[in-house]
Amino acid sequence: MKLVVDTNIIISALIKRKGKTREMLLEENLDLYAPEYFLEEILNHKNIIKKKSKLSGTQLKGKILLLLENIDIVPKKEYEKQISKAKEFMEDIDPDDVYFLALALRLGADIWSNDEDFEKQNEVKRWKTSKLISEKYKDPYLF
Repeated sequence: MKLVVDTNIIISALIKRKGKTREMLLEENLDLYAPEYFLEEILNHKNIIKKKSKLSGTQLKGKILLLLENIDIVPKKEYEKQISKAKEFMEDIDPDDVYFLALALRLGADIWSNDEDFEKQNEVKRWKTSKLISEKYKDPYLF
């Protein structure tokens, strides 16, 4: 399954020390992608993540690197032709989500996000973590 991972998924996995989200991010049978902007968003939230996770800066860096091992970070130049189309659907809802939608359009992928804003567009399918978990156990070949 090809998925563009929203930043809120990584933040959730960093804050919760154990959980299905982190487990799924570490699975090698998911094709996970994120726009390069994703790294900037994580850095913008690092103080909140450190506080909520109770991780030191070094520990947080290690956890981020671990979670990113299975995520392909895609440079903007590879999906920039889709940005204008993505803006049509997401800019008025949440401008930060434009890059995620543009990448999903470019890759023909779905989006993995717990952000309800992605439900306001009909261009790509959005998977909440709970839905991914339930589908995984119904159909392990989906993954």
